Amino acid sequence: MLATNWQELYEDAIFEINPDRLTSCIEEAEQAIAQRVLTKEVLQKAVESYKAWSVYKSDEFPPITPKNP
Repeated sequence: MLATNWQELYEDAIFEINPDRLTSCIEEAEQAIAQRVLTKEVLQKAVESYKAWSVYKSDEFPPITPKNP
């Protein structure tokens, strides 16, 4: 079965009865879960960066002006 998401791969691994296929099912599920975690972390950091930039560009955060010596 060609699974398209980590949940399907996880289920495939749980219900696999062929011992020769079990290891590869587990590895596929682990890789998909790791990719999901990485993607989620990257998206969260992007949202945090966007929020920080929005605050910087808003009136709540005064612009930085250089001081002349």
